[in-house]
Amino acid sequence: MRTEPLTVDVELAGLLTTGETVADWRHRWGRPPNADVAVDVNAGLFFERFLERVGGLAAQRQGSD
Repeated sequence: MRTEPLTVDVELAGLLTTGETVADWRHRWGRPPNADVAVDVNAGLFFERFLERVGGLAAQRQGSD
């Protein structure tokens, strides 16, 4: 995965966007980055690893019930 450091905030005052996550893609806010945002990913590898980890955790939890 390739990431880009960006300033990210949550809109609190918008009429239609309250709760929406907003990123400063144009670097105009004048604030330091507070998040690494994924901008590119090998989707096949990501899902393979995601299912491996989450599936393993789900199997563990189901076995403990």
